Amino acid sequence: MALDQNNRYKIVVVLVLASFTFLIARVAKVQLMDKQSQIQANTTSLVETIQKPSRGLIYDRNGELVVFNKFVYDVNITYNDLDPAMDTSLLFDLLNINQDFYTKHIEKDWSDVRYSRFVPFTFMSRIPDTMALQFKEYLHAFPGFALTKEAVRGYKYPTASHVLGYISEVDRQIVNDSESEYVAGDYIGKSGVELYYEDILKGSKGHRYELKDNLGRRVGDYLNGSLNKEALSGSDLTLGLDIELQRYAEKLMENKKGGIVAIEPSSGEILVMLSNPTFNLEDLSIGQNRGEKFAELYADTLKPFYDRSIMAHYPPGSIFKPVLGLIALQEGIITPHDHIHCGGGYFYKTNVWRCHAGGGNNDMESALTRSCNTYFFTVYRDLINKYGFSNPEKGLFDIHQKLGEFGLGNKLGVDLPLEGTGLNPTPAYYDDLYRNKGDWRFTYILSNAIGQGEVELTTLQMAHAVSIIANRGTYKMPHIIKNINGETQDLPPKFLDSRKVSIDSSHFKTIITGMEKAVSSGTARAAYVPGLDVCGKTGTSENRGKDHSVFYAFAPEKNPKIAIAVFIENGGWGGSYAAPIASLVIEKYVNDSIQPSRKWLEERMLKSDLINNTMLP
Repeated sequence: MALDQNNRYKIVVVLVLASFTFLIARVAKVQLMDKQSQIQANTTSLVETIQKPSRGLIYDRNGELVVFNKFVYDVNITYNDLDPAMDTSLLFDLLNINQDFYTKHIEKDWSDVRYSRFVPFTFMSRIPDTMALQFKEYLHAFPGFALTKEAVRGYKYPTASHVLGYISEVDRQIVNDSESEYVAGDYIGKSGVELYYEDILKGSKGHRYELKDNLGRRVGDYLNGSLNKEALSGSDLTLGLDIELQRYAEKLMENKKGGIVAIEPSSGEILVMLSNPTFNLEDLSIGQNRGEKFAELYADTLKPFYDRSIMAHYPPGSIFKPVLGLIALQEGIITPHDHIHCGGGYFYKTNVWRCHAGGGNNDMESALTRSCNTYFFTVYRDLINKYGFSNPEKGLFDIHQKLGEFGLGNKLGVDLPLEGTGLNPTPAYYDDLYRNKGDWRFTYILSNAIGQGEVELTTLQMAHAVSIIANRGTYKMPHIIKNINGETQDLPPKFLDSRKVSIDSSHFKTIITGMEKAVSSGTARAAYVPGLDVCGKTGTSENRGKDHSVFYAFAPEKNPKIAIAVFIENGGWGGSYAAPIASLVIEKYVNDSIQPSRKWLEERMLKSDLINNTMLP
C-alpha cells in the first residue's frame, strides 16, 4: 500500500515537471523565436490606416481630359510626439498662424473617445499648395507634425458644369445609410456625372494595419502586412460630349437664359448639353471656402444651379408640328398631297385661332415650310375627333400614345440626375382639369396643335424628337456616357439598344422635305448654312412677358451627324435667336469653322445680351 502511494507521488511529480518544462519551452519560443509575438508584447495598439482611392478621370469624346485629380494638403498632429522645445515662431510663420490658433487647435478633450494623444488628428486642413511645399522643407524641425495630401477634383475648362457636376464631403445621413462604405471626411458626387456615376468613379478604399508601441511609434505591419489592401482608383469615363463644341455653344449663350442639347443621331450620344446662366466648377472645388460661393449661387435670382436643359418644362411652340404631322400621316387623317385652306386662322362658331402664315392652300410640306397654324389646328381636330365629336378621349389617348413613343412627356432616362418629365396630357388630365365644368371637347385643347396649350417639353426631349426624325424613326436613347475605361461592354443596355417608333418610314420624307424648305426658304431661313442641307423647324413659345425663341434641326439631310434643340427664354421669334445659334453650332461641328459670310451672324449672337435687354438688330 505504501509502495502504491510512493509510486503515485512520483507520477504526479513527473507530470508536474513535464508540464512546467513544456510551458517554459513555449515561453522561450515565444520570447526568443517568434518575432511577431515580440512585437505584440511591446505593442499597445493596432491601428488601421485607410487609404483613399483617386476618383476616375473624365474625358470628352475626342480623348481630351476635362476632369482630373489634384492634391490638397492637411497638417496633422500626434500629440505625444510633440517636442515642447521646438521653434514655434518658425512654425507660426510657415503656417501663417498665431499662438491663439495653435493653442485652440492643439489642445483637445482627451476624455472624448474621438481623440487620443497617440493617434494623429487634423490641425489645419486644406492649406495652399505653396504653403504645404514650404512647410514640407522644415517638417523635420517639428516632431509630431505630419503633412498629408488628398486628391480632389480639377477642371481643364470652366465649362459643362451642370453635366460634369461637383463633389462634396459626405453628410451624416450618407454615413449612416452607407453601412461603413463612407465615413466622415469622405467625398461623394453631388450632381451631374459625378453623382450619377459615383459607384464607378469613386474606386475602392485600401487599408493598412500597423502596430504601434505605447508611445505611439510605429513598430511594423501587423502579420507582416498580409492583411493590407491597396486602394484601387475609380474607373475612367469617356463622355459623348465634344468639349470644344460645348465651349463654343456656351459662348453663344452668354447673357441669355435657356438651354441647348445636341445629339449624334446614330448613337444617341449627347454632343452638347448646357444650361445658362451657369456656374464655375472651380469655385466649388474642394480645398477652399466654398460656403460663401454656394450661398451666393443659391441667392442668385437667375438660378444658376437650375439645369434648363433637362429640368425646365417649356411649351415647345411650332416645333411640335413635325411630330404631329407624322402622327396624322400614320393615322391616315391626311395624306401628303391633301390641301387645307387657311383664311388667316381656324374658325369655329364665334371663335378664331389665328395664323400668321399668310393664308392660302397648304399641303403638309408647305404647312411646315410656312408654319401654318390653321393646317395643324385642322389636323389636330380630326385626330381628336377620329372616334366622333363626343368621344375626344379616345382620339387624345391615341395621340398621347404616339407622342410617348417620341419621348414626349416622359423621362428619357438620361444618365444625369434630376431629369424632368415634361407634360404629354392624357384624357384623365383633362377630365380632372374640367371636373364639374361639363364635358371637354377638341376646342378646349386645340392650342396643343401648335405646341401651346398644356403640352410641355424639356430641351432634351426636343433634341431627342428631332433626332428620331433625322433617323427616319429609329433611335437610341440619349446618353452622356461613351465608354468606361475605353470599353463599352459595361454600358447600360438601354443606351445601346436600337429602337423604332411606330411610324412608317415612308412618312418621314414628307416631313423632312418640309423642314428642309423651312430652312432654305421658309420661317427658319436664319438657320441656313450653304452646303449643309439643314432641316429644321422654328417655334415661338408664347409667354406672359416676351415670347421664347425655339428651334430644332438636324444636318446634313442624309446621314445626319448632329441633331440639336435650342430654347432661348424671352428671345422672341424662333428665327431671332434660337435658329441662328443652332445653325452656328451645327456649322461648327460639321465644318469645324464658321464661313466668312456668316461671321456677322456669329458676332451678333455673341454680343447679344437678352438678360439685360441689349438685343442687337
